[in-house]
Amino acid sequence: MKRVVRIYTDGSCLSNPGAGGYCAIMQWGPFEKVLTGGEQNSTNNRMELTAVVEAISAVKNEKDISIDIYSDSQYVVSNAMSVSVWKKNGWRTKYGKIKNVDLWQRFESEMAKRKDCYITFNKVPAHSGVVLNERCDGLAKAAAERFR
Repeated sequence: MKRVVRIYTDGSCLSNPGAGGYCAIMQWGPFEKVLTGGEQNSTNNRMELTAVVEAISAVKNEKDISIDIYSDSQYVVSNAMSVSVWKKNGWRTKYGKIKNVDLWQRFESEMAKRKDCYITFNKVPAHSGVVLNERCDGLAKAAAERFR
């Protein structure tokens, strides 16, 4: 039987760019782990992606693990499957350089380490009452405040 790890993520910036924070709430069975952090000079997209990267890196690579990631970031969810193409193209798109390439490279590395896990990305609507997404939002904003 697969163990399911549900991960809700969010990022926040007090101005864009500006002080940024992220949050990931990881739940499996009766357990929960909350990850927060931030940067003094960041962007909202960077914090959204950082939350996902930090959460993935916190999950062990085991064959019986399914990782379900929930994010309100269209940037993260829509680009998560483009990484292998970007890597093959020297970390470029047909339009040029990739923003936050350092994080996307780390994302790719962490995903590769978890090749035995089944990972899905799910888009949730922002500020729509999804309890764990709302909680992540508040914790990400609080993390950003610490970097103001």
